[in-house]
Amino acid sequence: MLRDLGLKVAFPQRTFATVDHIVPTDQRVEPFKDTLADAMIKELRKNCTEFGVTFFDIPSGKQGIVHIVGPEQGITQPGTTIACGDSCLPGGEVPPRRCIRGKNRPSRNFSTPPFVRRYTGGGLVEHGRDLTYTLVLPSDHSLTLAGTLPSYRAIPQGLAFALQSVGLECRLATAQPEKDHASCFLKQVPADVLDPKGNKLAGAAQRRTKQGCLHQGSILLPGPLPSRLAEILAEKLAPALGVKWTASQKTTAEEDLAETLLRDRYSTPGKSQNQPM
Repeated sequence: MLRDLGLKVAFPQRTFATVDHIVPTDQRVEPFKDTLADAMIKELRKNCTEFGVTFFDIPSGKQGIVHIVGPEQGITQPGTTIACGDSCLPGGEVPPRRCIRGKNRPSRNFSTPPFVRRYTGGGLVEHGRDLTYTLVLPSDHSLTLAGTLPSYRAIPQGLAFALQSVGLECRLATAQPEKDHASCFLKQVPADVLDPKGNKLAGAAQRRTKQGCLHQGSILLPGPLPSRLAEILAEKLAPALGVKWTASQKTTAEEDLAETLLRDRYSTPGKSQNQPM
């Protein structure tokens, strides 16, 4: 994603990488029999070299389970806050899914914490007047296979069509940001949706794993949200994704998992209010 957007790692000196569960426990010799694992370690090695990130590679003698490597290498220290990637997308193949949430449109029927970190990352978003949406694309979806930038362009284009349908002029940003900012709506990156004056109306972030692509975004307008924006958004996104939406209800297992994640992960201060090291 950074390469596609022409960006660099913000704090390479604070960023570390290792491989853990993809490394065989019997023979640690490359190439691995698991071709996906072999491709992953080669790609990680290349990316760390390109972006100046310290990589605890197998030959270094420092490779291991990430939760152990941190303390072993002196990275995990009292008083520090560390962001560490973990699994989010469900296993197995799933059809494209969407979830749209806005004022008076709760996506679930339990309370949420005042702060939460989006798994996809991105800048800070103050929710309240915005319309948020989430898309889950399976690994074989055309936009997942196309890569980060094509999907970043296709999905916001659907957003732009939706906003234009309710009478709002807008366009997609093309220029790189002139300066960084912690707030999502005060930092423009290519394919963000802008009004004619260049103010940001919609932004998004993505997370990709071998199971697929998780795309989360938010629409924040200067005035009230049009009453039918959520429905129109779904309508305009369908052609971009090549799908026909089918309404469904969460299963009991999904409800239970959501409750567990909220209680054990996203309601904890360490997960919801992290700051860079």
